[in-house]
Amino acid sequence: MISDRSKELISIWNDWEGAVVCSQTEKKWLASDLKNILGGYVSILSNNGVQPGDLVAVCLSNTVLFPLTFFALLKKNCIPVLLSASILWQELSCAINQLGIKYAIHDFVKGATQLRVPDRAYSSMDDFGLENIQGRIFSFERIRQLAPFPSDVVVHPTSGTSGFSRYCFRSQGDAAAEATNYAQSIDLYDQSYITVTTPMSHAFAFGFGLITCLLTNSSMRLAPSFNPRRLLKQLDTEAGDVLMLVPPMMRSLLRFSKKSTGMPLNVFTAGVLCPDDLKSDFEKRFHCNVYEIYGTTETGGITTTYFPEMKCAGVGKALCNVQVKMSDQSRYRQLRSGAGEIAVCSTSMMQGYIDNTVRKDQYFPTGDIGYLDSDGNVHVIGRKRDIINVGGVKIDPRQVERILRQNDMVADAFVYPGVYDDGSEYVQAALVPINDTFDPKRLTAYCNENIGSLKTPKKIHVVEKIRRSPSGKCLRRELPDYPDIIHGS
Repeated sequence: MISDRSKELISIWNDWEGAVVCSQTEKKWLASDLKNILGGYVSILSNNGVQPGDLVAVCLSNTVLFPLTFFALLKKNCIPVLLSASILWQELSCAINQLGIKYAIHDFVKGATQLRVPDRAYSSMDDFGLENIQGRIFSFERIRQLAPFPSDVVVHPTSGTSGFSRYCFRSQGDAAAEATNYAQSIDLYDQSYITVTTPMSHAFAFGFGLITCLLTNSSMRLAPSFNPRRLLKQLDTEAGDVLMLVPPMMRSLLRFSKKSTGMPLNVFTAGVLCPDDLKSDFEKRFHCNVYEIYGTTETGGITTTYFPEMKCAGVGKALCNVQVKMSDQSRYRQLRSGAGEIAVCSTSMMQGYIDNTVRKDQYFPTGDIGYLDSDGNVHVIGRKRDIINVGGVKIDPRQVERILRQNDMVADAFVYPGVYDDGSEYVQAALVPINDTFDPKRLTAYCNENIGSLKTPKKIHVVEKIRRSPSGKCLRRELPDYPDIIHGS
């Protein structure tokens, strides 16, 4: 029997009257059509032996199959584990062992997925597709029996930027609460047409995209992978009301657009902080408004700059039903007055990680360092782990990155701590040069002049590309000399 809290999401699905425009199927799917199809997907689950309470990995790209699969699992009272469609077998295998996952559902959309499940790894396989989406459901022998999960949760991986997955679970009531917080704070999200570009397996697109879209009777446009040329062409034909992006996608759209093109008036960005110059360039090129959303997988959405009647700075003001404060301020006073670790109390807070629980009336430490200005805006300085401690002086890596990116020799840059053998820290940077004329000595002199020698990178690593996750976060573990242990933060 489905618990009362579980019914909150299913009720949102049942009441939804929007549509999904799916580029993979080249078709517009009305909500009524999808609801009629859903029962068949529940039957496929049953025919494959899926039982209530089973953990099922959902490794699907952005097609209409994602919401169908997700809500079929809820109807079956299963526990969805939202994983990336681009997941590799090694990572999926670790999740299977760590969580006790019994089934995985994956599509094989060309260009969006790369999973190859070894024949010996699964005990059975069956079709779980739709039209030209070649979906499969794999059954695995459970490696070990875990303590029972709550029956009404969704499991999210949350690795931040470390590259090591940790899993948190949020009740379906939490997911519904997050959508409510967005809908109450962002009034334009009502019967709107939303283009969702980031993977729905990630917290931003799942909460702000999928669930809020259903709650507000809005419609979604989905594509299994981000293609800037194709997206620009689609926006020229039908811009819609809201476009969801992460900053690297914004840079790609600027690069591939030859002129001002069709664009929704309202663009929302999340995943990583959007640099001011990128926001300004994007707004000028496409004649739109760019708003930020700041949040975490554990807490859901925290702030937004979408408050048209109020002046917003930083990452904006707290969403409805969210409270923010700065903790441990004495530790970070060198960065600026009032700086501390951002802590959040929210109605959309997770239940906990798989190895512990959290109290919803307590503040959750996000691991981000920031401050509140006099108008109540939240400003994020950087990750707690990434603040660089040079001889007792705390250095904000984002400030150094801004200076590096302003130099005409640098196309992209990322600044992070280095650690000497004695445990002391220094500033280092990975950067992508614009062309062969790059001169590290000139860049060092430029940094010394603009930010001083203490903040100037002591090591500069020239790389072809700074790899980032689909949500725009730098994959730090792949950076040259990225430290395993940082002592001074």
